[in-house]
Amino acid sequence: MLQSLRSWFAPPTLYNDDQDRIVTLTSTILILTILATIVGGTGGILASRGQPINFIPSITIIVLEIAVMFVLRRGYVQTAAWAMVSILWVGLVVIAALVGGLNSATISLLVVMVMIAALTTGERGNYIFTSGSIIAVS
Repeated sequence: MLQSLRSWFAPPTLYNDDQDRIVTLTSTILILTILATIVGGTGGILASRGQPINFIPSITIIVLEIAVMFVLRRGYVQTAAWAMVSILWVGLVVIAALVGGLNSATISLLVVMVMIAALTTGERGNYIFTSGSIIAVS
């Protein structure tokens, strides 16, 4: 069972070195964000102290990221990279809008999203997510 988990979490290997780099980076980011969402949801349960909690955003992010993981496993590297960055970027913008706008610490994570977009989606993705971040902040 442990071997099957390792093989599922290991990024697929492709014939192109540049594609392998993007696959490895995308797979690592997906796994880390799934784990961070699970830890954040658990922390929300512990911090709520009996208050009702809305789990729909966390469950939605986890389901979408697992779907992107399946797309990545099928070999659609650019589609998976664009979907991953789009899901994370929209999630950050929505969280920033709901939590505190420009005063939120989430806004600083948009810079990280632009860097991830540049590494995984290329120059076009970098321009698109940079422009979107500027529009979202203003």
